[in-house]
Amino acid sequence: EGQEVGVEKVLVTPDGVRLEKAGAQRWLVVNSPAEKVWPVILEFWTDQGFAVRSENAQLGVMETEWIDTEAIKKDETGNLGDRFDKMLDKLSGYADKKKFRTRIDRGNEANTTEIYMTHRSVSGAPDDGKNRVRTNMGEIETGYKLEGKTAVAEDVREAELDAELLRRLMVKLGVAEQKSKEIIAQGVTLKRAEVIKEVDGSATLKLNDPFDRAWRRVGLALDRVGFVIEDKDRSNGIFFV
Repeated sequence: EGQEVGVEKVLVTPDGVRLEKAGAQRWLVVNSPAEKVWPVILEFWTDQGFAVRSENAQLGVMETEWIDTEAIKKDETGNLGDRFDKMLDKLSGYADKKKFRTRIDRGNEANTTEIYMTHRSVSGAPDDGKNRVRTNMGEIETGYKLEGKTAVAEDVREAELDAELLRRLMVKLGVAEQKSKEIIAQGVTLKRAEVIKEVDGSATLKLNDPFDRAWRRVGLALDRVGFVIEDKDRSNGIFFV
């Protein structure tokens, strides 16, 4: 009963959630302000059995602890295994550890919130799963190793997992189970981006979106690549990573 009351405060109507997508990216648009959505997301991760390692409401970012997927599958208490059920199949055979990140931002319409789910995967200890390159500015990280899996296969599996998390969050927000599956299956496909090659050999990425949405999509892309956003200056369109 307590959850239903909380959900009622977040969603004015049961149809107050929709899915939008651009390429492999998917996100939810919720008809509720961010301050009401934020605590529901925090409770969602608790429901899934994951501890939230960090949360920054000002940046709109929440991140779980690293999760040992093999330990989850072997968990005899059922505390995590029961919550993961079919999602364990998506984890099987892939990286040993995962952590999940939720990013929220204000939507284009008044009093709406956009919710993005991403996750990072590594094999072995978190610090051992990254590619590193030495430059004249020192050693820099260039993303996570794929551990022999093809990039395409990995991306498809990872995108499916993020989509399943969005679907479960929809149910948490009050959408019926079957309805949530229909929303994920359909979604609203938006225009994608294109690379513009300049005469001097440089390239520009053109997003067919207004600044508000382009800003959020770039933030999500940085999450997926593995960058940590330490600060951002929205007025000047700059992310500090």
